[in-house]
Amino acid sequence: MSDSVKPSRDGMYTLHALDLAEGKVGATPHGHSAEYLDLASTKTKVATPLSKSAKTVADYTERTKSVLCPQFPTSPEYHPDKVIIPNADLATCEDVKGKIEGKVREYVKSIDYNGLHVVEAFVESWDRQHSENPSMTPSQVFHQFEPNSQSESIRTHGGTCVSKAHDIVKLLEGTVEAHVVVESSPNSPANHAAVAIPCRDGILLIEAENSRDMILPLMLEASNEQIYRGDGTPQAPDINVAIRIVETPGNYRLSTPLLQKTVAVGGKEEYFQFLLRPVNRPDLSVMKRWMLTTDFYPVSSGWHDGKQFSLKVNISQGTVTFQIQEEGKGDKKVRIPLAAFDGVKEWSDLDKSKLMGDKGATLTQEERDFFLGDFFKSFHTSTDLLQRQIITIAQHRDTLQQLTKKPPRPKEPSVEH
Repeated sequence: MSDSVKPSRDGMYTLHALDLAEGKVGATPHGHSAEYLDLASTKTKVATPLSKSAKTVADYTERTKSVLCPQFPTSPEYHPDKVIIPNADLATCEDVKGKIEGKVREYVKSIDYNGLHVVEAFVESWDRQHSENPSMTPSQVFHQFEPNSQSESIRTHGGTCVSKAHDIVKLLEGTVEAHVVVESSPNSPANHAAVAIPCRDGILLIEAENSRDMILPLMLEASNEQIYRGDGTPQAPDINVAIRIVETPGNYRLSTPLLQKTVAVGGKEEYFQFLLRPVNRPDLSVMKRWMLTTDFYPVSSGWHDGKQFSLKVNISQGTVTFQIQEEGKGDKKVRIPLAAFDGVKEWSDLDKSKLMGDKGATLTQEERDFFLGDFFKSFHTSTDLLQRQIITIAQHRDTLQQLTKKPPRPKEPSVEH
């Protein structure tokens, strides 16, 4: 390691002092304080919230050995080349932000968040393979399922964090060097995707779902701290987010920078990280894992004129919830049971009387007509596509529920005396 390496105030080595060419890491003032950040290593010596991710990976691997439970990648497929910073040939974070911000924000404004695409793609795969081989189970089909959300957002005007990250990288081709990176946490080796742009003095992190700090410059020598104010109630406390660039040694062969994020809510802290290596197929690690760990699939518009429109297909509760949030006025929710879609081929076949207000309140005919009709005009995604996806998912709810079921625990062998 270069003699210029000096520890930061908290004992971590900051990236500006890291000799990337040598790829060596010595002991820090805190002993192994850098080593425990290597989540891919199973030889971590210091038990910390972040190091537990290695155990989580092992747990997932063990759990998915059984054909009773769907299998999925235990970790992202990282590209062999890391995102190298600092690079004297690149512009500063602020210069890059000024160059791309307008283009990125214009794209994001035209896209809904839509988690129904990947679910519908799996259902189509299930229908096709099960018809060819009726003995196949949902878990077995899921083993083979390979979602691909590239160009999904541009094509349909709706997508997830993964599809938006894909499209932003493509959007910026020829302008800057941009990479899809994956966020991990102690409870999930891959739970979110974003875009990282290396700069002369740090990293520009783009998170399409963060409307306030969508394009965030992260300097090499400082922790970036953001406070998102709540309304002072226990239900909506302040959220404090601190992100800093650190480095991790271990079995990546060469030291790799990462973004370490701490989120504090109501006195409790959660830990996340983005390893700064491009991910080859983020759909496999992020979206397949998401499908196995959630029981609801959301769609939401951006905020327009103080309102946000969203819907949620919840397979465990057996409902579709339509919601309107309005600044300063709270929100309004109505629900319809998934069973109402049984036998429905077209949206016009739906029995509108099944739609109920929050807590079972009766709705007027005008309200039912709105939520099952003009409500969908608030999304960029076409009404026909959203309605078709809801019908398809509702009619396959039993198949989808099998994906989130945990396999039965093996019986302990009996001991004869």
